[in-house]
Amino acid sequence: MEPLDKSCFAYQGCRKYPIHTKEAASTSYRTFAGEKAMYGKELRDEIQANFDKAAAFHGLDLNSLIEKKAAAPREELVLGVSDENAVVMNKIQTPQDVDTAVGFILEKRASTPRKSLQEGARYILWNVSNSDLDMDTADMRKIAQIAGIGVGDRDDILYQLDKRATLLELPRQEQEMFWKFSRDLHAMDDDTFYKSATLTKICDMMDEIDQLYGLNHYYGMTKGGSVLKSPEETCFGQSFEHLAEQCQDMLYVPSIDTILSKTALEERKNQVKSFFQTYFGEKEPFGDVSMGTKVASLDKTTAEALIEALEG
Repeated sequence: MEPLDKSCFAYQGCRKYPIHTKEAASTSYRTFAGEKAMYGKELRDEIQANFDKAAAFHGLDLNSLIEKKAAAPREELVLGVSDENAVVMNKIQTPQDVDTAVGFILEKRASTPRKSLQEGARYILWNVSNSDLDMDTADMRKIAQIAGIGVGDRDDILYQLDKRATLLELPRQEQEMFWKFSRDLHAMDDDTFYKSATLTKICDMMDEIDQLYGLNHYYGMTKGGSVLKSPEETCFGQSFEHLAEQCQDMLYVPSIDTILSKTALEERKNQVKSFFQTYFGEKEPFGDVSMGTKVASLDKTTAEALIEALEG
């Protein structure tokens, strides 16, 4: 079979995001929507323009592909991101289920992007933190790293990030984007660098490179003169005390199947309070119940509206 011409890809320089069929373009655009923040504006606009051309040709409505949809309360643990390739396991209910889920995620990590497993890892930690099970184990630390909990060493993070570029021959546009991102990180103040959003962006970029070029097969091995570490081990290392503290900060909202941070809610208490006053007309919306308890009990429509208000 002849390889597809580069014009069949939205990101032509890397032959990424196939758009030669309606189905391929739909799947690719959903992927791009979750990854476009990692590209510079010029490259992002170029990729988007190619998607727009494909959408006009195939009769696609791109906006309809990325509409936010709330999940029903969790009855099973979905670890995949696409309908076609979703990885599913039963809901966690017993200690044996936890062991199965942990083993399942760690096994899948070798061939699955971290962000596809992140929500499942958070759900495991939430279950364990609300039980008598032992969290201070090597496997649970790995699960925490996949969940994006913890803070790695800045020098090691920058070293492991830059190491990717020295091991590879990246296309020119991607190389320029990569080194600009690296320079911005080196110049960044610690408060901004250690924000969860920054660490997540670094981790996702490293993981994207590793998945694309097969570097994930070298984790724990000497590569280029030093040991290559996985993105999550690099960006989200933590002590047990930090892990326990973060797990206790987890709030599960069943109606939208989402884990929220109690601390983040508390930091936005005025916004949450204003939201309840607007939606319910309550002058003192929390009364004798905690804010976390009230948020966790919201129905799907109201919980979605709250999250949208906090993110807006």
